[in-house]
Amino acid sequence: TYKGFMTCGPRDFDGTGGVVALTRWIEKMESVIDNSGCLANQRVKYAMSSFIGKDLTWWNTQVQARGQDAANAMAWDDFKALLTTEFCPRNKIEKLEGEFWNHSMVGADHARYTDRFHELAKFVPHLVTHEEKRVT
Repeated sequence: TYKGFMTCGPRDFDGTGGVVALTRWIEKMESVIDNSGCLANQRVKYAMSSFIGKDLTWWNTQVQARGQDAANAMAWDDFKALLTTEFCPRNKIEKLEGEFWNHSMVGADHARYTDRFHELAKFVPHLVTHEEKRVT
């Protein structure tokens, strides 16, 4: 139910903050969706209720172009791809790709290096070799 979904504390999203903010919002939203038992056909409808600001305006134009039923029936992966296209400019993703390629450990701060590596790997997954494909 929507009440159950809201009880799980979905985070608002305002369309700012670029790749990092969107990725964190999606992660939190997927956790809320999972914990609330949200059905596949409710995901987009419930998730978009957390939009505020410019992303709400953007979503309203999507609804106007597609129709309410079609917009709400969109597959979750298609919805995420649409959000990424709109709110993660290519130049910002390229900047993160460069940071990933040049990521190095400074001093002995292994924890900070590892944390940032994992964070960057989420933002540019196409650059990461999956563990099962690594040569041992």
